[in-house]
Amino acid sequence: FHLTPPCGLMNDPNGLAYYKGKYHIFYQWYPFEPSHGMKHWGHFTSKDLVSFEPSEDILIPTNEYEKNGCYSGNSIQIGEKLFLYYTANYKTPEGKVPKQALAFMSPEGKIEKYKNNPIIDEKPEGLTGEIRDPFVFFRDGKYYMLLGGGTIEGQGRILLYESPDGLNWSYDGTISLDGLELGYMFECPGLVRVGDKDVIFLSLMGMEPDGDRYQNEFTSIYLIGQLDLEKRSFTVESYDELDKGFDFYAPQPFYDEKKEPVFYAWFGC
Repeated sequence: FHLTPPCGLMNDPNGLAYYKGKYHIFYQWYPFEPSHGMKHWGHFTSKDLVSFEPSEDILIPTNEYEKNGCYSGNSIQIGEKLFLYYTANYKTPEGKVPKQALAFMSPEGKIEKYKNNPIIDEKPEGLTGEIRDPFVFFRDGKYYMLLGGGTIEGQGRILLYESPDGLNWSYDGTISLDGLELGYMFECPGLVRVGDKDVIFLSLMGMEPDGDRYQNEFTSIYLIGQLDLEKRSFTVESYDELDKGFDFYAPQPFYDEKKEPVFYAWFGC
């Protein structure tokens, strides 16, 4: 089953969640024409992942801190609300200024942006301004955020932030991937737990082809292993492409009604 928008352009899946008896499928959306423009978050709901209903409760870029669009991110339920994390796209003549923002969806489905946005407004030393696609999860009594980025020298990196409440965030550093260098930029990081293994999703920019692998301009991979948050390291047991086709990118994992990990990806690079 492929979801398509009512008009305009669709790309990355965002904010995926099973919340209050429904699946919520948000997506990057430029409603005005089929091209990349000022991004919104469109929104479908479903009770069974077979039949879908469009929702009028969407994210619209209306504030100065998101003046170039509401870019990708994920969601997590905290208390009774669904927290929607996203990159607030902010461009200047000198380049992008990385900003991360937050909105809340109520049990009734209404969306309201956090009054203290942006929740992260910084570029850590040694990294470029291309920092985006927050993925927030809860583990060991804390909330953690993964962000995609890259170094000034041209190596992809996962940034790690932590928070006691999902609102106030502090930077911990970047996560080591057992010495793997996988392109010049990471996008759309994601994390799920499968049995006793951690699985990280990454979308790579600048990965060189290797035989029949990594033939896409941009490619998406999974890495299986163990994430040590204190040491900021991921022990890689194995990794591979999620799909070798040419129209698969930006997969985002989440947990379904039965707490099983599933994911959506963008069809159409």
